[in-house]
Amino acid sequence: MTSSEATSTESSREDGRWASRRPPRSVVVVALAAVAVVQAIGMVYIRANSNGPAPFVQVGYDVSDLSLRDSRGALQALGAGQPTLLLVFDPDCAHSRRVATLWSDWLEGSAHEGYRIIAISAGPMATDYLRERQWPVVATSAEPVNHAIAKRTPWVFAVDGQGQVVADGHGRHLAEVAQSLLSAGGE
Repeated sequence: MTSSEATSTESSREDGRWASRRPPRSVVVVALAAVAVVQAIGMVYIRANSNGPAPFVQVGYDVSDLSLRDSRGALQALGAGQPTLLLVFDPDCAHSRRVATLWSDWLEGSAHEGYRIIAISAGPMATDYLRERQWPVVATSAEPVNHAIAKRTPWVFAVDGQGQVVADGHGRHLAEVAQSLLSAGGE
């Protein structure tokens, strides 16, 4: 046997041994398909047996059932005949802190007659954060409520006297959202 024949024989033996250890391609394809089917069934089961994520609060949403506890422990009910501008933020979020600068400027330079302003912290109550900025707002926390209103930060909501959201927008649009509250007549 020549050296080239010996090498060829060894290669084919090795290939044969390796090939015999590998499952046929059809078995691999079937196994992968079975895994995909099990995953799909699992996702359907999870979605069917859970309420899923709460939707974002948006225009038309009724928040009259939402009561927020302020830093003094008093309940701040939404609706009840009092139009409200809600500022939702997270003092631990860099983006919220950048927008908070715009809010500070607006709060200092604008007349806020005809509605109250409530700041909702998406994390722990941010009373110290608001006090440092000297915002003339009521500080509350969404943490004990775990309401969908605190899902987006920084975000602004205009709530009429009946507790309906009449406008909302990113925190950069505070002036426009507040103006729509006045345009709605505070009702």
